Amino acid sequence: MKLFFLTIFFILLFVSTNFSFGENKFKPGYVITLCNDTLHGYIDYKKWETNPNKILFKETMAGAGSYFTPELIWGFHTNGEVYRSANVKIEQSSIKKNELSLTRDFIFITDLVFLRAVILGEKELFQLKDSRGKESYYIKKDSIYEWLVYKKYLVKERSKEFIAINNNYIGQLIEYLQGCNSINSVLSKTTYGLNSMIKAYNYYYDCVRSNMLYRFKYGLPRERQ
Repeated sequence: MKLFFLTIFFILLFVSTNFSFGENKFKPGYVITLCNDTLHGYIDYKKWETNPNKILFKETMAGAGSYFTPELIWGFHTNGEVYRSANVKIEQSSIKKNELSLTRDFIFITDLVFLRAVILGEKELFQLKDSRGKESYYIKKDSIYEWLVYKKYLVKERSKEFIAINNNYIGQLIEYLQGCNSINSVLSKTTYGLNSMIKAYNYYYDCVRSNMLYRFKYGLPRERQ
């Protein structure tokens, strides 16, 4: 009987151990340190639907792993995805229709996060998606990541309520993506979403005849310039 229970114990231990290792899907990648050194190795890739707040990195598959947060590295790349550490303003208003704010004022927190690179090159675009599914987009001006303004809110007039939208991001992109005379008509139809933003940037880069260094889900990035 004792031998039977020992056998069961070791079988369960073996299955549990293999299951835990199976959950870690390490992909080749690299991290860039705060000193601008590139460390090549493997990153536990989790098909992030929301931006990760930490990553597990190994220099070798057999080696011990280390966790990195945005405070500890400049950024990382794995499985064709690029993330940059950035100190940004994050607007906190709800996106749910039944929880929309009654004011157009913004509710900000400031946080150091991993931003997902959407476009890298002459003009860049970054995305932050939180656990609520709320997407925020940022452009980079020099070393500053600027939030592209978008907010839905409720307006009450007498006994009626209707949804108003602050879509100042269109004006910000018109100012940012200069050099293409026809971009304004494209941006006026650009919605606050990943596919629409990528289409607008594709148009801009074609218009000014410039090359992207990286586009989300399309090819690998070059090394940091």
